[in-house]
Amino acid sequence: MFRLEHIGYRFKLGRLTMRLPVTWLFGVPSAWEEAIDGTHFRMEMTIQHWLFGYLYSYSGAFEIDEVTLG
Repeated sequence: MFRLEHIGYRFKLGRLTMRLPVTWLFGVPSAWEEAIDGTHFRMEMTIQHWLFGYLYSYSGAFEIDEVTLG
């Protein structure tokens, strides 16, 4: 299983990277993905706001139809 954790929003200008304290505004995203077999996987993605709760989410089981490389 893969789990993606949010570490914050950043603004990069040349070599300078500034952390933007805006999770209070946009919310905190989180996601996980798990392989079922060679062509199927399960996943969930959410954005949770500290005041409004869940702003957006989706989840389900998916099938990979075709992979094109190059």
